[in-house]
Amino acid sequence: MPQSDTYKLEFKNLQRPFYLHFFKGAVLGSYSRELLNKAADSKSGKISSEFVSLINKEIAKTQSTPINLFVNKGNLSSFVLSFMKGKATGNTLLLKGLSGYSALGMNFKSDALMFNGNSIPDTTGVNYLNTFLNQRPIKNQLKAFLPVNTANFITFGISNFKLFHQDLTHYFIKKGELEKLQNQFQALHADKGLDLDLDLLPQFGNEFMVFETAQQEKVGIIKLINGTAVDASLQAISSKSSTFISQMNVSNMFYYCLGEPMRAFQRPYFRVIDNILIIANSQGAITRYMGNYGAGSFIAKSKEFKDHDQLVATKSNISFFAETKNSSRVIGSRLKNRYAALFKDEEGLNNFYGLSIQWSSAGSYFQTNIYANYNTLAKKAFKKVWSFKMNARIASAPVVFNDGDRKIIMVQDNVYNLYALSDEGKKIWATQLPGTIRGGLYQLNDESIIFNTEDKIYRIHPDGTAVEGYPVTLPQKTVYGLTLTGTDPAQSHLFISAQNKILAYTLEGKEMEGWNKNMPSKLCAAPLYVEIGKLHYIIAGTQTGEFFFFNAINGSLIHHAEENTVVTEFKSNLFAVLSESADDSWIVTTDTAGVLHEIPFNGAITRTSVGVWDENHTFSYKNITGDSNPEYIYLDNNSLSVLNKDNTTVFSYDFENPSKNNLQFFSVDQGTWNIAVSSYQKNELYLFDNEGNLSKGFPVKGTGEFYMGTIRNDGLRYLISGSNDGYLYAYKL
Repeated sequence: MPQSDTYKLEFKNLQRPFYLHFFKGAVLGSYSRELLNKAADSKSGKISSEFVSLINKEIAKTQSTPINLFVNKGNLSSFVLSFMKGKATGNTLLLKGLSGYSALGMNFKSDALMFNGNSIPDTTGVNYLNTFLNQRPIKNQLKAFLPVNTANFITFGISNFKLFHQDLTHYFIKKGELEKLQNQFQALHADKGLDLDLDLLPQFGNEFMVFETAQQEKVGIIKLINGTAVDASLQAISSKSSTFISQMNVSNMFYYCLGEPMRAFQRPYFRVIDNILIIANSQGAITRYMGNYGAGSFIAKSKEFKDHDQLVATKSNISFFAETKNSSRVIGSRLKNRYAALFKDEEGLNNFYGLSIQWSSAGSYFQTNIYANYNTLAKKAFKKVWSFKMNARIASAPVVFNDGDRKIIMVQDNVYNLYALSDEGKKIWATQLPGTIRGGLYQLNDESIIFNTEDKIYRIHPDGTAVEGYPVTLPQKTVYGLTLTGTDPAQSHLFISAQNKILAYTLEGKEMEGWNKNMPSKLCAAPLYVEIGKLHYIIAGTQTGEFFFFNAINGSLIHHAEENTVVTEFKSNLFAVLSESADDSWIVTTDTAGVLHEIPFNGAITRTSVGVWDENHTFSYKNITGDSNPEYIYLDNNSLSVLNKDNTTVFSYDFENPSKNNLQFFSVDQGTWNIAVSSYQKNELYLFDNEGNLSKGFPVKGTGEFYMGTIRNDGLRYLISGSNDGYLYAYKL
């Protein structure tokens, strides 16, 4: 190899040189000069022509792919072992006898490495993974039962168990093990009357897995069709070790049933619960697992696992996952020291949360996906721009208003102080109100700002001075915010639900004639204002399920509907589903049981049960996905659910700990919204995209409702949120 075509590169931050060689229009690079010389030497052995043909074919198909990864699986086992301290153990044994090729292309994602493509197996070889080639991908569900300290797992999906066991039997034949296994279990049948093929295998479900904990304990989980029947069969060939845990008296049984992943469990301890079979090599491992199971301490509930799992296909036949942090002991004990050290480097592999590899059968090959996402906890926090110390914790969502050529930020704290801040976080003015602001603050066309507390309506200039005629004292207290018909002070009006009254005012603070209406019971929400054609409506609902459609101009009653078939109350806001005609329009809301009620502008109420929700749930109706129909949104103490009009789930998100959460929306574009959730108790802020994924950098620490948008004329977006210690922070997004 001509030395003149080889270049040695040395960098201060690299501890060894890197070599480049220019060869036939290509550039070869390696840290090993010896390997580089071998690659460029035409006389040294090269990969097969079959592999070369596959590489050329895939590169021609994927010219837009930034990186192509090609794997000669015949060398994969020895390649992996070169990083390890000793012999192959655990999941690395599954690579034994593997042959064939994989061709994968990189998909670009800013916060993850993703490769996908095809793996073509050599079925003439003897490898366990090929027994899944005749199976269809199934939904991976057992990962929901993984404990919070899971280091890694491998799960297997079976669409046709009978066919799978036929292929597994052929695998045993190739290995020369079938006769010995059959003789063992024929003797068991004769002795105990248990026929594995007839009594046990038909009761196995479509998925099984083996996981390893951070403490390096291995546990197997097998999905069952009839847990009671399986438990009875196993108890006949086992001995009790505790009230709920037994130990098998027969070896190799699960290996015969399911193959290589079960070889590690010769005579395991086991327990059956909720149609799953748990096996381990120690009683303590099962006891510790059941502690997590009983407490609901599952890794699938963690925010980091959810982020990773959103990248992963929901269906597969073989799926492997490793979590970097929980795998630290596993990595240290099995990898050679220089490789294990890479997982401690904050700028290296420690910056990744986890790795998933999936194989999904496609007949003659496996569709293959590899995912490795950055650790969200390791992401750099949003850049803090300024902070402001309030007298107490935040009580209302920050709002940005115009004040001539500048912007001001208004926010209230828990002791009723209302602040106006500059875009630099400096106090312009502050005043103490007699109570908490109800609902929102709104800016009118003349830049005045209008809002209400429980007993007063305020309209102020941006400098904090009151507009003439304000504040207005309400005749009855309210827990709701005001409803505006527009932002023109001369033409618009405001309405307030106060106990069992609808109050109406001009924006000059004068009562409107024909209003101050008494309702039959307490009102359930702020009034809803809608326009259909030339008719303007004010719609109000009571907690007992009566709904009134008024003419917004003169207060006359247009329509009345009553829900008298339920015993629950109504507390949710009202949302309009409008068309060009009132006959094709309706209002949607929920009762305290979460039942969906549609109240037409003309006609009777219809109702639909869409699930079980907390009585204090929050309901909303917004266009999240950007299609032609808005979605139903439910938020309760434990979860967020977004449903289509046909009640199918768009996405859902389970929060780790129950708490009272606040629901917000931020506009994405015309008519489409992102969902935000904030929690005082958990001190976390969440922002979801239209597919239910957490936006990059979320959740972030913060309390109460927050603001996201512009605060100055620099084209940048900012996050403004409160903290538990009474500070208000602005972050650059």
